[in-house]
Amino acid sequence: MNAKTNRSLECYLALLLAGASASAAATETSDSSRSFYSMLRIGAHFVEDSDGSLNSTRFFRPGSGEFDSGVTAGISMGIELKSVEALPAPLRHLRLEAEFAYDQNDFDVANSANAELTASRFMANVYRDFELKNGFARLRPYIGAGVGAAIIEADGIGLSGNDDTVFAYQTRAGIAYRLKPDMDIHVGYRFLDTENPTFRYALGDFQTEYRSHSAELGFQYSF
Repeated sequence: MNAKTNRSLECYLALLLAGASASAAATETSDSSRSFYSMLRIGAHFVEDSDGSLNSTRFFRPGSGEFDSGVTAGISMGIELKSVEALPAPLRHLRLEAEFAYDQNDFDVANSANAELTASRFMANVYRDFELKNGFARLRPYIGAGVGAAIIEADGIGLSGNDDTVFAYQTRAGIAYRLKPDMDIHVGYRFLDTENPTFRYALGDFQTEYRSHSAELGFQYSF
């Protein structure tokens, strides 16, 4: 192989290396620029058995009720702060999220009547992600908390069409697995608590507790 051929081969290899480096840099930039995401969550919803009361102008009647297991579903939009270089490093592990969710459970009152309770929730959430290394880079444990409002509606036992808007807060913990650079799957737990909702009743006002636990499966798409 003559000197001219050697120089041509060296130039060709240099161009290949430069192209590969540029491609890798572009890929890295593309991945790091995926700050926004959308999320779909579904799961099983369990409301704790509750104490309630019926307040009337004629009497006060305490009671208890049992909730059947139900379902929960929600959608959310969020932003990962990892690409905001102006923030301190600890804050760049946070995610901010706006969420709408819907929960449904049947409610048995003193084993004598049935009702359906649904909760439509509007929540603002913040999460802390924990990055893993050494072969576990696709896994990302997280914890989170949120506050907002829940519109709780009762249907049955003379409460048809009744709803109450109350303050709500929640905590979450789980782990995400990165299927692709733009897609994660989440498995997690959620605890939700609200102010006691009050519903109008023929004889007065019916008030009950609302506190729940959920096992959730989430699908996150980043863009």
